Amino acid sequence: MKKELLFGLSAMVAASAAAEVPATLVKGTDLVTATRVVSAPAQAMNMAPGVTLRTKASGDVRVKKIENTRSRVIRPFVSQARIQKEAPAGAKLFQSFESGEWSDGWSTVSKVEGENEQWTIGSLAMLGITPPDGTNIAYIQYQSAYNEQWIISPGITVDGGEQLSFWLYISPLFFNSLDNVDWESWSYVGDPVRVGDIEVLASADGENWTKFFSVMDTYNGKTLDELSLISEGNFYASLADFAGQTIQLAFRYYSTDTNTTAIDNICVAMPSLEGVSFMEPLNSWYYAADYSEQWASLNLGLGFYPVFEPLTWTNMSENTEATYSWTYHNPETNEWDVSSERDLTVSYAPDYKSEFTRRNNLFYAPSLTGSIDGASDGTYKRGTDYLQAGGKPEFKVNLSDGSSTIMEFGALPFPMNIDRFTTVTADDATIGDMAIPIFGHNVNTNQYWLNYTLNGSEPEEGDSVELTGILNFVFPSSQPMVVTGASVMGMGKINEGAEFKLDIFKIDEDGLMDESKIVKSALCPYSQIHIGEGGSNNPVNAEFNFEEPFILDNSASMWGFRFSGFNSDAVEYWAPCQQATDDPYICHGYLEKRIKMLGNDDYSYSPIANYGVEEYKMRASFAIQVKGCYPWLTAEEESVTLSDDGTPVEVALGSYYDGSEMSVEAPAGVEAKVEGRYNECVLTLKCADSSAQEGNVVVKAPGVEKSFAVTIESSGIDQITGSASEVQGIYTIDGRKVSAADLQSGVYVIRFNDGTTRKAILK
Repeated sequence: MKKELLFGLSAMVAASAAAEVPATLVKGTDLVTATRVVSAPAQAMNMAPGVTLRTKASGDVRVKKIENTRSRVIRPFVSQARIQKEAPAGAKLFQSFESGEWSDGWSTVSKVEGENEQWTIGSLAMLGITPPDGTNIAYIQYQSAYNEQWIISPGITVDGGEQLSFWLYISPLFFNSLDNVDWESWSYVGDPVRVGDIEVLASADGENWTKFFSVMDTYNGKTLDELSLISEGNFYASLADFAGQTIQLAFRYYSTDTNTTAIDNICVAMPSLEGVSFMEPLNSWYYAADYSEQWASLNLGLGFYPVFEPLTWTNMSENTEATYSWTYHNPETNEWDVSSERDLTVSYAPDYKSEFTRRNNLFYAPSLTGSIDGASDGTYKRGTDYLQAGGKPEFKVNLSDGSSTIMEFGALPFPMNIDRFTTVTADDATIGDMAIPIFGHNVNTNQYWLNYTLNGSEPEEGDSVELTGILNFVFPSSQPMVVTGASVMGMGKINEGAEFKLDIFKIDEDGLMDESKIVKSALCPYSQIHIGEGGSNNPVNAEFNFEEPFILDNSASMWGFRFSGFNSDAVEYWAPCQQATDDPYICHGYLEKRIKMLGNDDYSYSPIANYGVEEYKMRASFAIQVKGCYPWLTAEEESVTLSDDGTPVEVALGSYYDGSEMSVEAPAGVEAKVEGRYNECVLTLKCADSSAQEGNVVVKAPGVEKSFAVTIESSGIDQITGSASEVQGIYTIDGRKVSAADLQSGVYVIRFNDGTTRKAILK
């Protein structure tokens, strides 16, 4: 039965968002330390087992953190140098604290008596608190008693239209009381009780102040889980109410046992240009989770790309009158660079400087800035923190017991730790089920899809709709990805006897798929389904391991990864995880349904974006992650000349694989071996005996192959006279035939009776 896919880019929709310019990367150093509790922590403050309050200190500065060992995320601390951001053109006020001192007109005021923690300018990089630019921030650490400290700006005249923006590092969880938290259910008992805030006030006379913005008000309605994430980012407040006035601004921090907080990049300027946006390369992959039921991951947006391939970020900005420029990490200089091209194309190469760069060849992701008269510059960054070029998604993490380990992660077509993931259910009153996993399975899922397809019409005998699979389509790179397995994340209740299946198939430009296009299939028996605890909402990770690696290359314009087997009696409930934030441009996730209706029996493929509401189109991917790597194999030489006296010749290689993982094919009589890895990989060749043949030496491993033409030179006249009966003729390098008795020092070509030739050097 033929199955027709309506794949393509029709689901692309433009969108935009604001983001900060990324930081300057210090190459050759480990940037990320992930903290993971190994043993169960002691209970504290009425918390449940597995949840504790920890304090991290650097010098006299302390930062609190709620540590939940039941969490599925490893939260890293990041330390790196950052570029200093300049004030937007026409800014009335800009303070980035890079001078290390309070600038003219700025002041701090304590509103409590005695010695209290106050706003301080400095660096908290050792605590993992890094500013959006430069190295310095203004910070204040918490204290148990009530504290109130103000930062007051110099006076500015508001003309109208300007807005205030500032960057904060804040732990919103601790600005509410922890006394009414049920740690077992991870929720508040009643409403959150505020114990601190950062308010913004304005005054025309320096004495009478009007509050016009509250940071904690922006977190109203958030869940405990959302509040427990440390928030770093920009806050915005309109100054329209102060148009025509000369005012000072004040930042009022008040708290009772909240948490250390930092502020930076205080700016008053016209609102930034809207609609600045770009699309990341179509072949983008991102670090995802491990393969356990814990879904452990780095809390970072890490893109994953091949080396030696031009990658293009496409400018999708709305305003055609604006001018645009890219800020990107130049791989050739390892410094910031600027491009005024409409689209940005960059190619990355391996970096052999250190153990870290060989494993994690990281670069900062680019940002796009738009400029136009009458507005501040608008800057967009997708949210990806770093790009890794080559290798595989693995990272060295330091554990809380002092040890370290290399953790391996899968790869997804969306940044899981930026977009997060979720599951989708729907209500159907006619069925009586208010939580049907419409992209997965329970007893009512197929009835839901029949009702959906009939759209209110009555079914006829034999009508049915069965959700048979979910899939992601992905774009290949010109450099192959070597895929050794996959895993699929979801929530559910899975019983003994369940078995899932993964198919990988080609999607060509004609958009058609039949069973002949499936090039790889794997099964996941119950023993390989990793199931966590949680009743009917168990975290489920179905792991697939391939006996032979699969090469994801550009022999197809797109590839499909289809997951099936969940429509089974052994599966009581299963809802696949998917991207929680809709992608700005592409919906990778599709549904496969078998529809029997009006005498037809056929398969339908449709993007999950079709099933969203207007405000939420579900341009999203399923959490079908691959175990893959982007290998490379390089050499400066393409040919090798050997001497028949057995002298070895070494050829320097650059290789992701270790020599022990590669195979070598060589002509008869030629010995060849590969040893070492990265820039220390060496191919050694030599003639094993006088019968060595010329030809090609081929070095290969999954996804890579390199061929070297081998020629053999005789080491002297003895090589000719010793086999005179086999020699048909001796020639100079310019083709003139000579006799053996007349040979002088030089290079000769010997033709043998069997038709072969060989160069000989006579010294």
